[in-house]
Amino acid sequence: MRTFLAHSIINREHWAPHPRPPRGYFVSNLGNVRGPRGSALKTYSHGRGNYPRATINGKRRKVHPMVLEVFVGPRPDGMEACHYEDVASNDVLVNLHWGRQSANDLDRRRNHPPTNPDAASRTVLSRCGPVDSVAHTSANAAARSSGG
Repeated sequence: MRTFLAHSIINREHWAPHPRPPRGYFVSNLGNVRGPRGSALKTYSHGRGNYPRATINGKRRKVHPMVLEVFVGPRPDGMEACHYEDVASNDVLVNLHWGRQSANDLDRRRNHPPTNPDAASRTVLSRCGPVDSVAHTSANAAARSSGG
């Protein structure tokens, strides 16, 4: 489904008004923001995570939650704006979703696995979350193979 959406809307920019005050700001499905006069707002990456931000009414706002608020709906309780690919600068709608912090952590681990498998417990992951919560390290594998 995401692939279909990506091909059908990725090359077309759709604009919609942002629902939260101040009124008059528009956000696109490609992660762009326009001010009340229709001019594009300059976005910049700054601070923790290097997420693109736009200054709206003197406040710096992250762009990816704004895209979700416009095209998906208000932030559900306990959820945060997540990037499927963990690329902070990619605020295209098909790369974003509302998810719990644990889902965001799973995305991060799936996209950036540890370089040393013995450095931390590994969990087998799927798109829906953990499949098996047993730690899979080389020490555990050796213990299982030796009957320990």
